Parts: sequence; C-alpha cells; structure tokens
Amino acid sequence: MILCGECNQENKGDGWCKSCNAKHFQQNFKNWTSGNNDVDKFIQDTQLSAEYFYKVLEWIPYNRLYNIEYITKGGFSKVYKANWIDGYIYKWDDKNQNWERREPNKIVALKSLNNSENITLEFMDEIMFHHKLVEYNSSIVQLYGITKNPDANDYVMVIDYAEHGSLRNYLGRNYNKLDWNTKLRELWHIAVGLNMIHKKKLIHRDLHSGNILRSSNYAMINDFGLCKPADYNISENIKYTKKNVYGVLPYIAPEILRGQNYTQASDVYSFGIIMYEVISGLPPYHDINYDENLVIKICKGLRPRFNIKVPQIIVHLIKRCLDADPLDRPTSEEIENILNTWSNDYSNQAELKEQIKVAEEENNNSSSYTVQSGNLGISYKIHSEAIYTSRLLNFDDLPESKNADDYYYKQNDDLISRKFAVTAKYKSRKILLRSSIILTRKISSRKLGETTQKLNEDCKVKEEFQVTVKLTIQGETMSPSSNSKNDYRSTKNLIKNLSPKQQIIKQFKLNHGLFLDGCSIEPSKNAVFVEEGELNMGLYEGQPLVYTSINHQNSHINLLSFKDNYNDVELIKHLKQFDICVNFPVAKITYTANITESFLNFVDSNGITLHDVYGHLFSRKILIGGKLFISDLKSATSKQADFFKFLLTWTYDSAKYNKGISFSNSRTMEFFPKIITSDGEKLDTPSQLFNWMNSLYQKNMACIICYSNLVPISELRFNKSLSIDAAELRFDTSSSINEKQPGVANFKDKLNLEEWVKDKTHVNLIRWIKEFQLLQGLVINKHFELENSKKIAINFINIPNVVSSDKLYLEMIKPTTSLEEYLIFNDRNEYLDKDNVILPIIKELIKSDDLSYDDYTNFLVKFERYRISLSRTDIEPSEEFKQAIEKALENMKPFVILQSVFNEFGYFFPLNITLGKSLKSILQSSSSNNFKKVDLGSSTLTFETLISHLANLKISYLLTQKGDIIEKDDLSNWIENIKNTDNLEIIEYDNIISLYNVLDAEQQKKIDVVLNNQNDSKIIMTGIVDLEDLDNNNIEHYKRINIIPSLGEENYEVFGSVISDKKENLKSNFFVRFGLYDVNGFSAMIKTLNKNNKINITECYILWMIIGTPSKLLVFSPRNRELQVDFIKESVTLQRNNSYCSIKTFHKLSQGDTVSFNFYCSTTNYEPINIKLIGWTKNSILFQVLDETLTNSEATIIMDICVCILSSEYKSIKIDNGEESFHSCYLNLIGHTLTRENFIEKSSKEN
Repeated sequence: MILCGECNQENKGDGWCKSCNAKHFQQNFKNWTSGNNDVDKFIQDTQLSAEYFYKVLEWIPYNRLYNIEYITKGGFSKVYKANWIDGYIYKWDDKNQNWERREPNKIVALKSLNNSENITLEFMDEIMFHHKLVEYNSSIVQLYGITKNPDANDYVMVIDYAEHGSLRNYLGRNYNKLDWNTKLRELWHIAVGLNMIHKKKLIHRDLHSGNILRSSNYAMINDFGLCKPADYNISENIKYTKKNVYGVLPYIAPEILRGQNYTQASDVYSFGIIMYEVISGLPPYHDINYDENLVIKICKGLRPRFNIKVPQIIVHLIKRCLDADPLDRPTSEEIENILNTWSNDYSNQAELKEQIKVAEEENNNSSSYTVQSGNLGISYKIHSEAIYTSRLLNFDDLPESKNADDYYYKQNDDLISRKFAVTAKYKSRKILLRSSIILTRKISSRKLGETTQKLNEDCKVKEEFQVTVKLTIQGETMSPSSNSKNDYRSTKNLIKNLSPKQQIIKQFKLNHGLFLDGCSIEPSKNAVFVEEGELNMGLYEGQPLVYTSINHQNSHINLLSFKDNYNDVELIKHLKQFDICVNFPVAKITYTANITESFLNFVDSNGITLHDVYGHLFSRKILIGGKLFISDLKSATSKQADFFKFLLTWTYDSAKYNKGISFSNSRTMEFFPKIITSDGEKLDTPSQLFNWMNSLYQKNMACIICYSNLVPISELRFNKSLSIDAAELRFDTSSSINEKQPGVANFKDKLNLEEWVKDKTHVNLIRWIKEFQLLQGLVINKHFELENSKKIAINFINIPNVVSSDKLYLEMIKPTTSLEEYLIFNDRNEYLDKDNVILPIIKELIKSDDLSYDDYTNFLVKFERYRISLSRTDIEPSEEFKQAIEKALENMKPFVILQSVFNEFGYFFPLNITLGKSLKSILQSSSSNNFKKVDLGSSTLTFETLISHLANLKISYLLTQKGDIIEKDDLSNWIENIKNTDNLEIIEYDNIISLYNVLDAEQQKKIDVVLNNQNDSKIIMTGIVDLEDLDNNNIEHYKRINIIPSLGEENYEVFGSVISDKKENLKSNFFVRFGLYDVNGFSAMIKTLNKNNKINITECYILWMIIGTPSKLLVFSPRNRELQVDFIKESVTLQRNNSYCSIKTFHKLSQGDTVSFNFYCSTTNYEPINIKLIGWTKNSILFQVLDETLTNSEATIIMDICVCILSSEYKSIKIDNGEESFHSCYLNLIGHTLTRENFIEKSSKEN
C-alpha cells in the first residue's frame, strides 16, 4: 500500500492521490489560460477528476515545443511532429513540491484541426471523446493536452507519436516480414481499441487504416473527429445529414452509403475491411475508381478479393464482419475474444495452425503472388481515383444491401470478385442457386370429418427441409428489370439455401400416386416412380384463384373421389361448406422419372388392388402456397362485401410485394367473415389475416394446395414412356380429372382474384395507394412545395370513397406570399386551423417573405377523372408513426427528434385527392383575365371553348407536370389519352389536415407540453451520482459530473444537495455548490460544515437537477416536464454588518413549496458560500449569509443569487439516471420546504 505524503491516505496507484492532486491543479488554474473558456473548463475538469496520470490533460504552451516538422494531411486536419520539452505529468513530488514528469523532450504528434481558431462543438467533441477513451493499454492513442499555434491561430491536439506512421504505411513497408501470428496480434490490438470505443457507448464512424497508428509495439486507434455516442441521431446536426456521409469509401458499410444511421455494427464492417487489408497487405479496391459504380457494386454484394490463399476460419470471421445485414455481424467484444484466443494462445490453436500451414504451402507454390528479393513491402499500383482520405460522399437511389451469394463464388473459401455472367443464347435461363425455402407439408386426414378443423388435428407436424434444385425460369422472370424490384426481391427471397433434391421429393412424396377416399387426398403406400428423376421448380406468376360454393351438398360431383358413385357423393355431407376458397399459389413443381419395377410388375391378389397400393392418380404438377376457406360472405351487405374484397386484395398485394402495410383493425369492424386456413387455423381479424399472408409470401410457409396434370395410375402401366405433354393430350382435361385440391369436393365457379372482385375501382385504388403513396403524409420541400413523406403515416379504417368524374375546367391561381397563408387561404382546406395545426416546428420552415408571387399568376387546365375522399374517422395514425412519436416524446431531446419524426412521416395529410391530368402556364399578373375557375363540363363537350380561352390569354402552349410542352394543336390528343387510368397524376389536394390532429388526444397533449413550455424555465435533467471516489478525510471535495446527452449551450443552473443512502438530506453536514458549466457537464464543490462530522462522505450521493430553457439547451427530460418551475436570477448588494438579504418572487408562495438556491460572489473566487433559509412571505424569501468574511468586509459585496421554486402541487422528482432504489426522490431532498414554522407574517428585515 502506498500512502500519500500529504494526506496520509491510500493512493489510487503509482503515487497518485486524486484529492491532493486536484488541489495542486486548482491552485495553478490562475497561472494559465488557453484563451478560450470552453477549453479551459474542459482541461480543468480532467485535472480535477483524474484518478490516474494518463487521464490528465494539460494546456501546453506552444513555446514548450520545438523541432516542429510537417508530416501529413488528413481529411480534416494536418499532422506535425515535435519535441515536448517538459514531458507528461506522472505524479506529485512531495519533496520538490512540484510535478514529477516523465520522458522530457519526448517526441509527440501535433494534430492541427482545420479552421479551429474558432472553437466549435465538433472540436470539443473530438477532444472529449478522445479523452474519455484513453485508458491503460486500451489501444487508443494517448492524448496529452492542447496547445495553440500562434502563427496559424489554430488549436492543436498533442498526442502520442507513432514512429511507424499509419497502419497503411506500416503494411506497405513491412508486410512481407509479418507472419500469421503477428498479423493476428495486430488485429487483436485494433479490436481491443474498437471494443473500448463500443464499451464507452460510442461509434468511431471513420475507422480505416489511415486512422490507425503503428507505434513501436502495437497498433492504436486515432482520430475521433467523427466519433459520436451510440444513441446519436443523425438528424440532430445538419452537417451529418443522411445524404452527407464522411469517410473513406471502401471502409463505409453499405447501409451507411444508403443513408441509414451509424451503428456500432457499422464500425465492425470497417474493421472487416481492415482485417482484409492486414491479411492481404493490399488496400481495398486499390485498382479501381472510387466512384458511384463502386458504391452500387458494394451495395449489391461486392467485397475486396484476396490474391492469396487464406485460412477458412479467418475468412469466415471477415465475411461475418462484412455481412450486408448489420444485425448478422459479430460484436466488437466477440471479435476481440476470438482474436485474443488466436493470437495469445496461438500454440494451442490446432485447427487454425493446420489451415495456415495449408495456405502457406499453396501460396509458396503459387505464381500469382511473388515477393521481390530484398523487398519487405508488397508491390501494387493504386488507381488514380482511389482516394484514401476522409471526404464528403453523397449518393442517391442506391440498391438495397445484400450479400455476395450471387455476386461472388467461393474458391478455396476465399472471397473472389466475379461479374455476373449472362449468356444471351439461352432463351430459357437455368439458374443454379443455393437458397433455402421452408415448405410445410400439411396432408389432410383420411376422413376429413365434419369440419376442416379435422385437417389440423390429424396433421400437426410441420417439417422444414432444404433442397438444391435446378430452377428453370422462362424469359426474364429473374431479372431485376422485369415488372418491379419487389417482384425480383420476392423471387430471390423465395428460392434460397436449397440442399439435396431427394429431400423435397420425399417430403412431398412426389414420386407417389394419389389415393382418393371421397373426403381426402392421400399419397399412395408405394412409390410409382423412382427418386432419381428430374425436379423442376418455378415461381407461380398468375393471380390468386377463387373457387365459389365449396362442398355444396346438392352437387353430384365429388372431386375427392376417383369415381362419382353414390357413396362417395354422400361423403360430401360430412365436409364443411364454404362460400369461397381462395388459393394463393407461390410456386409450381413438376417431377418426371422412370417408373419403378415393382409398379410395372404388380399383380392384384388377395383383394389388394393396384389402386390400394399405388393410388388412383399421379400428379405431374403441384402448386404450393396457401389456401383460405371463407364463409358468412353471403350474410354481408354489399358495402361490407366490397370492403372485404378490398381488404383481401390489399393484404395480398402488401404481403407479396413486402410493403409491410397491414390494414388497421384497432377499431371494431362492422363485418369480418369466418376464415379458416387449410390447417384449421382461424383468422378472426385483419391483423391475423395479414400475418398469415406475410408468413406465406415472406417466410415461405407454404403447403400443397393443388394437384394438376393428373394421369390415371392404370394408364401409366401401359404408357411407360408417357411424357407430361402426351399425358395432357391423351387424358381428360376437364376439371374433374385435371385438378384436385385438398378439402375441395366440388365448386361452382373458378375465377382469378380480379374477376371475383369485379369492381375495377377497388383494384385501381390499391394500385393508386402504392403509386401515389396515399398512406404517406405531406412534407414541405426546399422549393416550398408539398411532396410525399418517406414513411407511412396513416392506416385506413374504412375504404376511401372513389367517385369517377369526367370534368374539364380552367383555374386561375395567384399564389400568396406565404406558404402558411396558402394552406389556409380558402374553404377547400376547411380542416386547417392556423393556431392549432401549424405546429411551431412547421412554422420554423415558413417565413412571410419565403415566396414572392406579385408579378405572375398560374393558369391551369385540369381534367378530373377520379376523386378519392376520406373523412377524419376513416383514418388513424400508423403504428410506426405512433411509436416514433412516442419515442420522440420519451427522448431527452424531444425537439430534435419530433422535428425528425415529422420530417419523415409528414406534416399534413389530404383527406381529398383528385386524380387526372393537368396543364399549366404562367401569366403576367397584369393580364385582364381574372376569373378563378371556369367549368367546361365534360371533356366530350366542345373543344373550341378551351381553344378560345387560350387564344384570349395569348397562350400558344402549355406545360405538363413533368415540364413537357403541349402545343395547342396537340390538345385534342392529350385529352383523349388521359382517359387511360394507367396514366393519371394527382392534380389537387383538398381538405388538408395536420398529422398532429391525426394522433390520439394523449399524444397531442404530450406534444403540447413539450412545445408550450419550450421557452420557459423547466427541469432539463436530473441525476444522482455516488461519492465513492472521494476521500473522507478531506474537508473540501471536487467531483466532475458528466451528462448525457450533451446540452445545446452552457446557460443553465444546477441545484442540488448531498444525501445519504437512506435518502436523508445532509444540508446541515455538507454544503455543495456547482460550477464549471459546459455542454457536457459540470463540477460539484463540496465543503464539510462540521469537522467532527461522523458521516462518511463516500457512502453519500449528490442529488442534482439542471434548470434552464428547453428550446436553448435542446434537452428536456420526459420525467419531470409537467412540474411548474419558477426561476429567479438577480444580483444583490450585501450591506456591511448585515448578513440578511431577501428576494422578491414572481408568483405568490405557498406552504409546501420547495426552494433551492445558489449564491455566487466574485470576491471569494466563486468558492462555496454557506447560506441559510430564514423564512418566507407570500412574495419573498429571506436568506442569511453565514460567511463572516463577507458580512464584515469593508468592500461592497455584490452577490449573484439563483433561486428555483417548485410548486407544492408536486411531492417528488423523478431521477433520469437513477437506479431502482433512486427512481424518484422527495422534493425536500433537493431543497428547502416552506413550512408554517418558517413563514414570516411581518418582517422588519424583509426589505
């Protein structure tokens, strides 16, 4: 045990006494300044709170540095090399009463940030995060302090010097002398640093080999200029918008390139690229241009290629790090543990060593990779446009991220780049894929029983299997250019990770016949065909199929029987009847093979026939997918039936194309039919229907729903070589023989889904919802125009009303000078209310002089085809929108997050939308025509009327919404063409409401609390911190308290007190004052009032709260938003020999109010001043200063007093960072309670 020579208490280590050293540092504060208050405060805080020497930062005068040499330039800084005369502080020397320093004339690196003469939040963030990460052996570059170049006037970080420079330079010079263990050790050190960053809940955001420095011993991570907290929202800072990505292109994860927020998994991707670089010795993509083509390829799955053989176990870890899905990447802790085992326990890694041995032998025998004699580095040529410094990157409309399964092939388990190979001569494309599909076989029971529930009772087993197939797809079905990207994604998701085809043959018994017993379809006991046949699988491309009047008891047809005899028809009575059955086919499977010898040689005997053993029919084609049996439709009204048809079509479209949009069922629906799946599951709500449909199309939970191309078993025996085509020609192709379905004995009509829906308007509406993004809100773009938001804001409760129209009319619109006025300027927007709807966050976007339309008027020609209308009760906020609002309201930074939410989901929503076509011309306002609207009636009326108006206005041509020119002579063709419903556009929004008004009343109230109090004094944040690290023998203590998140400015006040672990206020034992405020925290100075105090301060806590203006600090804790706060700040002059002073309050005080106060005095160097609450009146508070040096001073004493008053309506305060035991505290713990005892009726001292 090492004791401090001053206080005789135990040191933390290496002779470091935190308490005594804090005093030494504080005594020296007056002797230096950086010239900037923020820098001074931060350095002082690190010195007061340092528990070890390496956590100390210093202000280093520039004249203490010499031999300054320029080294290199980065994306945001310049780096120099210098000698530091003094060296770093190690500990306090009691004998010399000065700091003992180590390594005088130490070589250090100077990092000069561009344009840092004016200290910015980014500069302070980098220093703060860098200092936070520095720990002993943390693989983070040591930060010694800050200096300032007097010539350039730039602030400079003083950090450890790495003699080998960056990792990139080190590899370039030394790669060929690095063995495998050394490479793994280098990577382990980097992983240690990365894990340290992530443990501190930070993200580096710019990790690449240029930001990793190589000292004489190991690699260290540097450059935290882009580092941010893990919960940092990209929208909080305009500089870091989703379109503005900073970094070195090859190291940036694909999801970041596509505009998503940074996560710790993004750093892991960067580490994966660094792993590749250390293992291969090559910079990633060093031989190609860093342009948008590379970005697109990376999103599609391109990864750097190895030029050497690499052990499979290492490649596997790299591939995991580079996975396109961030959720599938390993954590930094897992990586550190793996590399620690590999590098530090290398001798015991038998598998790794064996793979390395194989790799080295192959590399030594390879001619593709040679080392020049005497060259320790590796030779390669870098493309002129391969840029390895951090820079701004901005790319739009990038493809979705995916892995390299179809962009790479495996060769010796290494990642090898490979271009798509497309052979045009094959009209029918045969694609070999490794994919996985979960197919669930559900075979109906031998006797179906009275309900389809029996299907589930006898068939409970769902088996998962994998199969490798040769997938034949005609034409360009698999091409991303066909139909839509969603079609392509559905195709890719459906066929994946397939393994031996025999499994699918066995699973579905595709080589067996079908035995029909009158109420079910069973596979035959024995196989008809051998298993070594040809299996072909393709996607079903048609619409769902609807069968009506299922299992009608009066029918004389039983499709579940081989022969329609009387007994089999009678079995129908035991099957449940349904109004309709809907098949949702997903894929089709065909199987051809040789007939088994046992089938050819079978002879009936002992009453056992060919049908008993091999079934009645053989199906050449099966459909897999999902099947729904629906009843009670006949009892629905016409409107209810239409609604269900719309709902079913909507759900199918959303699930198949992975839109993720389910129809709302939060309110009780008037009608929902009885729906049973083929395995007996009941679907009672739209949500259950959507989940089932989504499982079918996105999770591939499919079963056999139809057998077709049926061949009688008896015919097969005599037609051994019968092909599929021959079978279809020879045998009866009527519905009774051509198709069989489990659970369907008979039906009336067979229709596709659109034929069954009938109403083309509903089909069109679903298409319009997708095409015109009708579920999205409206935002205001930079041109002050309304456009669709990015995310879905509302759900439909009822079907929108669609009315067809055939109107052609003219309009004159003179825009107003304010977008806000435009939105409410006529009765078409009757739902808009200027005071209640235009939220403050929207008003910020609108200024009265934003637009100036004094000199022109818009002339519009509108042809109206459809009007889509909703009422307010037809919509509700989407679940995603509600959750986003709730998260924003629960966030410590509600203003920023709310703004972001409304930016993403929209500010407004139109209840009426008009579809059609429109033309536009801009006229000078001086035109004599000033009509507002002229209805020309039907478009079939005289065309000359329109031409006449154009002539009067001297308009020779008009413009479409896309800017195309329509001459007068082309107008008749234009009008004729717009009758096509496939070529419409939105020509008018009407009845625009605020999305704020779509939210429920509770969320509106919470938003009001945030916005209506943003300019008042409120409780910004509360917290509690233990004092375990203090020295109980000291009378004065200093405690640095860091806060998360950071504040927007430093103009705030902190109130608090020291409390015991039993939640007792210790204001009579300790006095605490707060100071050194900055955006990242503050310091507490504690003084023990009684030297004989027996309370151990290390067992106590500081309870604190920050009071300030939410809109300025940009932080507003959700826990105490509704608490009423009165904040008073004023200066008072202390009269000589009079220790009393009073403060007038803005509002009347009440018994039970809680008062907290801070007193400051410049003449005491802002040391803690003990103040006592004497009493209170209805409108004032009386204090007494207990410091005799102030009250007896000859000089005029001016004191700054800050008072916080919390209303008696509230009894407790919630703690933001408190654990369960300190979730909340009574208000009297943080201040003084006004009681009847200390109430002053009349006070002579009040004035």
